Amino acid sequence: MSNRSVLHSSPADGYRPTPSRTNDDFIIQKTTLNPDGQKPMPGITVNGEFPSPEIRIKKGEQVRILMQNSLADEPTLLHWHGLLLPAGMDGVPGVSNQATPSREMFVFEYPIRQSGSYWYHSHQGLQEQIGLFGSYIIEDPDEPNQADRDAVVLISDWLHRDPYKVL
Repeated sequence: MSNRSVLHSSPADGYRPTPSRTNDDFIIQKTTLNPDGQKPMPGITVNGEFPSPEIRIKKGEQVRILMQNSLADEPTLLHWHGLLLPAGMDGVPGVSNQATPSREMFVFEYPIRQSGSYWYHSHQGLQEQIGLFGSYIIEDPDEPNQADRDAVVLISDWLHRDPYKVL
């Protein structure tokens, strides 16, 4: 396993990550999933969780996520769906970033400039379809309304066969 951390940013976007504490360590790994109890299937998760761990942060904070690709035979990358962030931190392989090779690491670091409910997922192959996605909640510290409970609902299809064969 390489101990190399890769920080990508484009000089054009003017953003330079500043080392800070890591909010989350995301270990991307293969696992067996059986979300409906019908049939165990190969999956890919963050830290073995399905869905992947919820990210909850406040507007105005800085997020720092160390993503370790523990997949032995394929690259991966995470896309933060709907977030306003520097292009080099967005995870769309070949467009705004490059996929992280197997057994390598990538550090995502960017300011949180908005609030709302979002999600993150892999843009590499069909990794999202086999479990690599999670919720991303950005709270507004100035929000006057407070709730007794906050529930996040993620909706996803689950196939009992290889999504590559379905495609």
